[in-house]
Amino acid sequence: MAASLPIEPADLLITDELHHRIAHKADYQREKLAIQDLARQMAQQPDQVLPHLVHLAMELCGAHSAGISLYEAQPPGPGIFRWRHLAGRYANFLGGSAPRDFSPSGACFDVGHPILMTRPERVYTFLSEAGVPNYEVLLVPLYAGQPDPLGTLWVISHDEAVHFDSGDARVTSELAAFAGLALKMIRDASVLRASEERLNLGCCHEGRHHQPLTHCAAEVRDRNL
Repeated sequence: MAASLPIEPADLLITDELHHRIAHKADYQREKLAIQDLARQMAQQPDQVLPHLVHLAMELCGAHSAGISLYEAQPPGPGIFRWRHLAGRYANFLGGSAPRDFSPSGACFDVGHPILMTRPERVYTFLSEAGVPNYEVLLVPLYAGQPDPLGTLWVISHDEAVHFDSGDARVTSELAAFAGLALKMIRDASVLRASEERLNLGCCHEGRHHQPLTHCAAEVRDRNL
């Protein structure tokens, strides 16, 4: 009997099933309220938006695990994905990582649109560490106004009877768009804080420790008049 051929990453993809399956009835009012809640939280507690969003993705899709994987470049290599804001059975793997060139998120990056995989641990064996079968994994790229994605939002079914459909792809895509915006706002705020700290440090280095930041900024403004 001929030996079976090894399973390749492409063999895991069942993305076409998203469009062939009958989508479950959407609860648009629930989705609208969820997005409004995220928007309020973005204004009041921006650091809690992404953890809340991941739980929403898991809840709205009927998934058992969910998370955000953010890409980290590591030149000259291909980089890694860092697992952030995990929920469900994968929550204990917060801060873990996966290779850019050998992971479900990497496969999603390669095509730039949502993908659906079945039992990805057959190829990506590190996923077996969760100790539960990953019957289906739906991944969506995160964009923030740039051509290259920042990472992925993903949901997992650990139950053979729970399948994802086009409605789940739509919901996760909408949440991914919000997550991309939130990531951009959080990073922009971080850059602004770093700039303010450098300006404060510059004032101190000039020996004017008693002068506030606003005074230093005013001097910069006056010099340019």
